[in-house]
Amino acid sequence: MLATIKEISTNLVGSEQVIVFDRSDDERALVPVASSGVPESDYSRVDLDTSLIGRITSAGDHYQRGDGSEFDREATEIGLNACIPMHVDGSLVGAVAVFRLLQQKSGWADVDHQLYELLANQAAVALYCTRLIAERR
Repeated sequence: MLATIKEISTNLVGSEQVIVFDRSDDERALVPVASSGVPESDYSRVDLDTSLIGRITSAGDHYQRGDGSEFDREATEIGLNACIPMHVDGSLVGAVAVFRLLQQKSGWADVDHQLYELLANQAAVALYCTRLIAERR
């Protein structure tokens, strides 16, 4: 599933940098589980209360650069184009953070947002099921 997100991000949406985060065991941070074009070490632990990606994720709604939200200035500073929280049954599971877009991509289309919402939903279920399997062992 995570490889599919990276492939769709690059080939369909036109993003060359994306990170998929899982919620940490202590549930106070996000940790990377897959990335493309961004070293995972740059975002090894993203605090839900203090970091930009954590605050967007905790707010519960997706963020897209230029949407006029309170996050725009900080997002521009770190190169964040979108952040899509992942939930299962109302519980936060993780997030997808999209950074740099390909040079030929000038901005987001509605279909890009819809693709990421679909991918985030599927990834959330995959991460949730992975946790359940790990807990049973």
